[in-house]
Amino acid sequence: MLPVRRVKVTILPDKMPTLSSAERQLAQSTARWMYFKDPISLIFRMLQSSAFQRKMHRGMAHFTDQPGELWESWAWGSSIRTTSGEFAEYPNGDPIFPSDFIYYRCENSSCPCVYNSKQHLGRVQCVGKDFTTRAFYPGAVTLQIQEIIQERGATASLRKLLGESGPLQTNELVLHDEAHIFLLPSSIRDQELNIFLDYQFQNGHSQSYICPINKFLVRRVINGPATQVYPLNRTTPSRGELEITTYGREKLIRVFQKGKCISIPYQLFIDGFGLYRSVYRSLMGIYLIPACLQASERAKISNVYPLTLGPHGSNFPDVISSLTGLTALDQGMELDITGTGQRVRISAFCLAFLGDMPQQQDNAGFKRPTAVRSCRQCLVTEENRGNLDFDIVRMGRYHHQTLYIRNVADHKPRTAREQLCRKYGFSIEQTPLFKIAPSLNIVTFFPSNPCHSEYSSISKLAHSLLVETIFYAEGRRLYLSRLQTFPFPSGWNRLQSPIRHLESYQLQEHARASIIIPLLLRCYLRKDWISPAYLSAIPRVSTSDSPVNLIVKSFAAIAKSNSVLAWRWMRMEDRRALKEIIIKGRKGLQLLLEAAAIATTEIPSSTRHLPMSLAPSRSPSPALSQISVWRAQPAESKKSRTYRAMQERPNMHIGLHYPDQAREYAVPNNCNVLIGETKHRSTYFSFAH
Repeated sequence: MLPVRRVKVTILPDKMPTLSSAERQLAQSTARWMYFKDPISLIFRMLQSSAFQRKMHRGMAHFTDQPGELWESWAWGSSIRTTSGEFAEYPNGDPIFPSDFIYYRCENSSCPCVYNSKQHLGRVQCVGKDFTTRAFYPGAVTLQIQEIIQERGATASLRKLLGESGPLQTNELVLHDEAHIFLLPSSIRDQELNIFLDYQFQNGHSQSYICPINKFLVRRVINGPATQVYPLNRTTPSRGELEITTYGREKLIRVFQKGKCISIPYQLFIDGFGLYRSVYRSLMGIYLIPACLQASERAKISNVYPLTLGPHGSNFPDVISSLTGLTALDQGMELDITGTGQRVRISAFCLAFLGDMPQQQDNAGFKRPTAVRSCRQCLVTEENRGNLDFDIVRMGRYHHQTLYIRNVADHKPRTAREQLCRKYGFSIEQTPLFKIAPSLNIVTFFPSNPCHSEYSSISKLAHSLLVETIFYAEGRRLYLSRLQTFPFPSGWNRLQSPIRHLESYQLQEHARASIIIPLLLRCYLRKDWISPAYLSAIPRVSTSDSPVNLIVKSFAAIAKSNSVLAWRWMRMEDRRALKEIIIKGRKGLQLLLEAAAIATTEIPSSTRHLPMSLAPSRSPSPALSQISVWRAQPAESKKSRTYRAMQERPNMHIGLHYPDQAREYAVPNNCNVLIGETKHRSTYFSFAH
């Protein structure tokens, strides 16, 4: 049995809206016990289990052609603490850490680097064992290096481009954002320690720091084709860099000694849920999921470990502050897991925080989805969320830039601080999760949940549009008839009638429907299924294809997008085209929604619901044409406004950020919250009985 601790937490009346005025005054001084499992004892028991140790991945990241597990991701390979002390080494035996600036020897035998050891300078981005088709040999320890341009190697065109934001200095290094090479540790010659990273350059709030003498200055980055320059603070720092900044290089070397350290990265699921369906009460469930297990193991409810249930009305920072064991594990602890008196250094730390969209906003310290700026990864505004060509790089949020603006806000008077927080979409208080994960990245540690965004939002919206707007009465009847007899894959349950029960569909039913619908429509959809008003509106939004083909292709694009975002693996060609696949699915849905808006606004009401055989066929006189045009342009209706608002939902925009999430966590599905929500149900039944 795991020991259970308790601590008193303050109850906030503002979080209990059902209280009366008298009860609110009484609650001002109320505190409740919060019970939680000791995280240190939990990790200790896990490592004592030989079965758990056999299942866990221990050591470096793996580079694969089709990454699917968390240790095959950028998050694992760019971190120092995930490796259990297994590192590539410099010639002198010191460990090579991600984010190190290094001198290397290239593969060109005629290059001056043969005799000049400081010819090439690069930065280590990721370290792992290479099992890809490009590997030097299977399992070779390989370093992914970001190329660096020195002043002596800059071309005239690059100097001109850089001159727009300041002349290229003699000691300045320019990072090449998309220029990567892969090297063996034997190609690494030495480390460059005299580096000054200027994250204050051109951030819009202060002047650049003065670079110390005898140090290389890094303050700018160029994109792949060398057509754009942006300041260093508009880049995402690697996990290794943040870990070195937080803990110091010497401590990391001392703690992570090969054979004397075990790394236990985990995902922390945080979410509020209702305990009783008939009573307005909610608890804050916090569950620990070991990230070192395979995805199939992490999907088992037995591998989801509850830490605590924050009381109803408690303050989120108070709940997090009580979990001091997680803070101690993040620092590293020595435990005797074998019972022989030989202590082993254990480093258990958070790899990512999980939660649904509203909860993740709270976790990261941002305003909720209804805010003007509600995206955690970029500065998109409410009116631009439907723009799938939005530049998320130029308008992105970045770790150091976000922390700097937050620091500026914290030093302002209350009113000015609230205005600045509203402008940037920040909550008033910084996220308390820095207390248990001080080296977290404010942007990348809070991934989105693809199952909710794709199934309960995009897929549900498309299905509702199909049965409520695209089809008219006879079309809905024929669609339901075909759906009831359409062959489903083996093991798939049948779907309830979407005409009557679509609102009660669960995620798995929306998922099955999203795959079946394009197949069914491809086989059976005809023009006479489609509402005449909608059929007339489609040519207004697209003339590239027939209405039937357009509808089928739109639903097929949604199914394809679902397959790459919510499944456990991804084909190489799909990974390369991931952004295009996601945007194609969403643009197809936006097109269908725009046609629905036109059908409810600009089609004359006298012919909107008539069968095609009864619609007027002869051309009207010129005078009648003018009247028809005038009658076909009424003021925008409430329904049409609703359809256009659906095109700008937050879940429509979040698709632009999934390619970055796929790189960070191997596949977006590694960040789904389904197993945590399943644990909620078991918790509910435990309390109920």
